[in-house]
Amino acid sequence: MEEEPAEGEDQQDAPLSVILTTHSPHIASVAPLSSLLLLREETNAGTKGYSTANSGFSDAETEDLTRYLDVTRAEMVFSRGVVLVEGDAERFLIPDFAREMGTHLDEHGISVCSVSGTNFQPYVKFLSALGIPFSIITDYDEYKGKPLASHVRGSKFT
Repeated sequence: MEEEPAEGEDQQDAPLSVILTTHSPHIASVAPLSSLLLLREETNAGTKGYSTANSGFSDAETEDLTRYLDVTRAEMVFSRGVVLVEGDAERFLIPDFAREMGTHLDEHGISVCSVSGTNFQPYVKFLSALGIPFSIITDYDEYKGKPLASHVRGSKFT
């Protein structure tokens, strides 16, 4: 004898969907990279959804971003804009430079995030997928008369 489903139970074996909404970088730092969905208010366009589900991250980019997005850096997901920089020196100096010029980045929801190097590509793809405006500040160091990789990599996003 087969048991009848209890009242209110779905008789289909459809997969269960779960939606979690938060402004917590703790959750964003442990969520699978391909599961992020961001709702952003667009000027004169209402709310628009952005997702990392079909972003086409390579295995290396996924590994890099997953390792990178700790609790501190995951704040970029909730920022109105992001300034990507090479290292910690720029991460600490840029907000001070902006403050000296009369602009408080925090008040504008702008995060300064170091990529700990010059490989901006995964972060550009990530921020673009989520519709987060960004800029890149990188050195124009020269070696033997040619720009270093940081400038070459940064300039291809302009």
